Amino acid sequence: MIQWPEFHNGVASALRIARTSFNASPIKNARNWIMYHRPQTPKNEHGGFLLGVGLLGQLDSLQPTDVYQHLKTAHDSTTIGILLGRAASKIGRMDESDSKMMCLHIPALLPHTLSVDYSLPVQSAAVIGAGLLYQATSNR
Repeated sequence: MIQWPEFHNGVASALRIARTSFNASPIKNARNWIMYHRPQTPKNEHGGFLLGVGLLGQLDSLQPTDVYQHLKTAHDSTTIGILLGRAASKIGRMDESDSKMMCLHIPALLPHTLSVDYSLPVQSAAVIGAGLLYQATSNR
């Protein structure tokens, strides 16, 4: 019952603190700030926070290893926040690594020999994220 309200509370908190934290410091500090606030156990608020940071365009400062650290928890809210946040940070750029990350979360785009079990919200977020990455590019 409280999963999505907590997620949206995380988005709101990221957007609220953005004015003072991210805009006052250079982009190179955004990665450290994001990784410093990563909880030990996955939380819905943190997934929303990641989406909010992505909407601000700061989530592309994460290294591939940082993204992996977030995704390996297999927590739906965190995965959704990373997928949509990374896509929102790179709208229309056709980024190859993020495109591959989206495709890994869409079972229809994977070989039939590879069996993965992602929840429907995660799959939906990956499809929306792929759409954002290729927005207005005229690329199939």
